[in-house]
Amino acid sequence: MKRRIFLFGVSLVLLMSCVKKVVITRRYIINPNWSKNLPNNITIYRLQLADSSRPIIVDSIFWSRDPEYDPFMTFVRDTCTWFEASNILYNGTSFRKRKIYFDRPNGFKWLVHSCDSLDSTYHKFWWWHVSPGFLDRPRDDSIEGRRRPQGFYTKRDTIGALELNRWYAFEDLTRWDHIYFVYVDSTGGTRWVRILPPWVKPF
Repeated sequence: MKRRIFLFGVSLVLLMSCVKKVVITRRYIINPNWSKNLPNNITIYRLQLADSSRPIIVDSIFWSRDPEYDPFMTFVRDTCTWFEASNILYNGTSFRKRKIYFDRPNGFKWLVHSCDSLDSTYHKFWWWHVSPGFLDRPRDDSIEGRRRPQGFYTKRDTIGALELNRWYAFEDLTRWDHIYFVYVDSTGGTRWVRILPPWVKPF
């Protein structure tokens, strides 16, 4: 038993030491965990309360140890508007310093996904692969119980600054698939908590 606890502790230390500090602001992200040699990804979801009848205190997500404030249980993804980029390549500037902007062009295209075709630039795709709930495994293609057999996407140079007074989930930032729950306050300041999803088994 003691050996198992020791090995778990060592594994946890190794895991945490492999993850470099990410900077997330309202207008850009710096992610030193991205690779110089491979294409890098980022996915950003706006979040909604899983139970809208029970408003939360922001500090509870960051400081409370009560399971009631577990972000995986508290939030669901807004799967009608989400953003991703899968072609962030090394451009000569170290990812330790390089800023990937949300409101300025970066030299790659963002994919902006939507439930609806908002204008003529949106294209249809048939695999709606995102589940709103973080703990829905496997993922399905339903939103609030309604089947969504198709969705739409368009390509954009920018996605705009993050909205004030809103929660976001940032995914695909580390090799261990940590999810960063980010809050943007009324002044544009950001706070976040990094959580390893329960379905990830690194060791």
